Amino acid sequence: ACVAGACAMASCEEGWDDCSGGADEGCETDLTAAATCGSCTVACGPDQICLQAPAESFSAACVRSIDQLAANDFATCARSISGALWCWGLGAYNGDPAGETRHAAAPVLAGETVRAVAAAHGHTCAAVEPDGDVYCWGDNAAGQLGDGTTEPAAAPVLVPSFYGVDQLCCGSAHTCALLAGKVYCWGQGGEGQQGPGTLSPQKAGGLSGVVEIACGALHTCARTGSGSVSCWGAGGDGQLGDGLFASTAQPVTVPLGG
Repeated sequence: ACVAGACAMASCEEGWDDCSGGADEGCETDLTAAATCGSCTVACGPDQICLQAPAESFSAACVRSIDQLAANDFATCARSISGALWCWGLGAYNGDPAGETRHAAAPVLAGETVRAVAAAHGHTCAAVEPDGDVYCWGDNAAGQLGDGTTEPAAAPVLVPSFYGVDQLCCGSAHTCALLAGKVYCWGQGGEGQQGPGTLSPQKAGGLSGVVEIACGALHTCARTGSGSVSCWGAGGDGQLGDGLFASTAQPVTVPLGG
């Protein structure tokens, strides 16, 4: 609208604004964009997205863009696209080397260079940049933290001499890692879920070319790049998929016929 030779924009529709100040450009700015989230002056950070609130009137805010989630019986962790790890709940590590804070009702920052995270029952593990070293914390009665002991840890402990990990999974009391197409596991092994049971990483069977791993409470499965699936561990309920109701410490191929 123009008054006495001066032009100005009329009201913009919700979610749009005239951030340039030029009336001839109209309401050109999307207020749901990361560079102008909710207003012309708010820009989201590198690991954030602009999220519009589900309300009758327009509202938008910058929130962290989460790439991966992991949860055990008592805590939850979320990894952002930049590698920041946030955890909450009982046993949620808060970045304090002394591990003094163990109970958080809201997210606390646990790390800033995490490439993968996994959790189950009472423990959590994370692979960190730049080398894929693995740190674990929580329950450790069966050696599931991989530090060579059976002592629980409030703060992360390093799995020694083990790096290059891209993916992790956790069972009730065992942990597995994917490293260069091979699977390594440690912790409880009474049902064969990771072999005989060890306090440090051991290679699982003769598997190679693995691209994905998944842990159940007492068993583990792996998928290769060719699409085949192998499982090992507790099989009393048929969870290994080999047609038997028996446990095995050696990976068995799941016959996924057409």
